[in-house]
Amino acid sequence: MPPRDSSRSLPALPRMSVQMSLQLAVLLTLALGGCENDAAPAETTDAGHVDVPAPTAWLTVLDVLSFTRGKDGVAPGFNIDGVVSADGDEASCGKSDFIAPWGATGVDNQFARLVPLIELSGIGALEGIVEAVIKDGGLLILVQLEGVDDQKNDSDVRLRVRLGSGAPLLGTDGQVLAGQTFHLHDNSPETTLNGTIVDGLLTTNAVDTELPIVVFGVGYALKLRKAQFRGRLTESGGLTDGFLGGAVPITSILEIAKKAEEGQKGVYDLVSAIMETAGDLSRDKDTGLCTEISATFGFSSVSAFLMDDKLAP
Repeated sequence: MPPRDSSRSLPALPRMSVQMSLQLAVLLTLALGGCENDAAPAETTDAGHVDVPAPTAWLTVLDVLSFTRGKDGVAPGFNIDGVVSADGDEASCGKSDFIAPWGATGVDNQFARLVPLIELSGIGALEGIVEAVIKDGGLLILVQLEGVDDQKNDSDVRLRVRLGSGAPLLGTDGQVLAGQTFHLHDNSPETTLNGTIVDGLLTTNAVDTELPIVVFGVGYALKLRKAQFRGRLTESGGLTDGFLGGAVPITSILEIAKKAEEGQKGVYDLVSAIMETAGDLSRDKDTGLCTEISATFGFSSVSAFLMDDKLAP
């Protein structure tokens, strides 16, 4: 939606007598009063303050997407496999679970252990590449919250994850500005998760989905099994302290690394060496190796709008 041009002045209105003004006000009141309105009336307090109903749906766009890290057995994430694994557990290929900063046990986030290795390997700039791609409009993940009756506590809400299109405007701090309008990408996924809000904290159920990833201008769909969301609603209509986690097939990571090889030599060999025994989920009985790795991304989002009358070309 283009900003209003405040430099344009409104045309001068003809002067109106007090009597004519009162008559016009009466006519408008009668006309509005006779129209049917399905919306629930706003409640008025004793002091005359009108409580406007909270919106039941709003849209946000991710402005930050980063890798999470673990330290001293603590890392953000989710219990993807439903068990608490200790060191040496066969089902997790010997990988132990974390404890979340908020106290949850059995957290599967094996990728958090690999982040330091990736940074030391010389390809730690990949996190900066993701940030740059977001700001260039190549990775606009739209998170739409629907069915919200209470922004503090609601036992039944829906979260839709889609992909937007458009070049975002950036503020003086270099971050994506809130309140922008985007188109829906023509290859946007349609993922819906059920969730709840407790004390302003949104959590969702687990669902299989895909996370759109752009590597050197080429888009990929990073598969996430049992993906879950967690984030706190902000008064400005966004999400903060957000986490997205799930099980990622190692083959999917290798496919992205193979394409990244075109822009940075040695990436594929390095990633494949790190990933060879890094899995902690979906153990293959024949090879004894886990074919999936648990991962959790940190994110935040700001309010946005969607031009839904047509898809972007």
